[in-house]
Amino acid sequence: MTVAYYTNDEGVILRHHKVSDDMNPLELQEKIAEYNKKSRDKAHVHQIQEGSLEAYLFDLANKKLRLNKETVQDALDALSEARNHIECLMEEL
Repeated sequence: MTVAYYTNDEGVILRHHKVSDDMNPLELQEKIAEYNKKSRDKAHVHQIQEGSLEAYLFDLANKKLRLNKETVQDALDALSEARNHIECLMEEL
């Protein structure tokens, strides 16, 4: 698995993402170099061996992130539904 990650001037990792499996390694290196020329942050590439502890932790972190996004979306949906009910009640007054 190939992962791209981005660091600030102090080397702190700001964000990361999995690189598409069908991306050519040469194309990836060109994109990284182009990004690094234009951005203050620096992009890096890291290979993670499938089945390793590192791969497990990466997948676990991404799963938790997806669950957090789903929880936030569920909360937004509930708020929208509650707002609709309140608006209906206000119209009846």
